[in-house]
Amino acid sequence: MEGKRIKKSVVVELFRQNQAMRELLDKWPARAIMMDYEKEWNAERQELLARLEKLDLELG
Repeated sequence: MEGKRIKKSVVVELFRQNQAMRELLDKWPARAIMMDYEKEWNAERQELLARLEKLDLELG
């Protein structure tokens, strides 16, 4: 893959997909009573959202 360039359209599409997934994870409600695997998934979801900053892509 060395020497190949990524097209702007691919970067824009990846950015849009990232934003859509981030919004879905951010809006997903945690249930009041959760099973252990749900608690683990929710903790990982919250950690991911806190650790990764929201991107702002300005293409000109």
